[in-house]
Amino acid sequence: MFTPGEWKVKQSTSGRYDIEMDDNFLIADVVNLANANLIVSAVNACIKINPDNPQAVAESIKDMYEALLSALGTLVVLGIKDHSWGQEIQDNIHKALSAAEGK
Repeated sequence: MFTPGEWKVKQSTSGRYDIEMDDNFLIADVVNLANANLIVSAVNACIKINPDNPQAVAESIKDMYEALLSALGTLVVLGIKDHSWGQEIQDNIHKALSAAEGK
């Protein structure tokens, strides 16, 4: 069972980084700030998508990414972008993929 609620990163008195919930519940103590931020943003995003089972989201991210790539390829092959609604769908998929790739 995961710890529900929004997770946050705070610098501890030891110079390490605490991952906390609700400013008083310590979840983890991490040495590297980048790792702490990655953990917190990933967990919070998964909770936002599926508050009841964020682990299911985490385990399906690779499949969702590959499905978007496949859908985009299919749309291109079918020439869907020639329709106004098709271009909007492609643009939304490109935007999601670019965000996931850090572009």
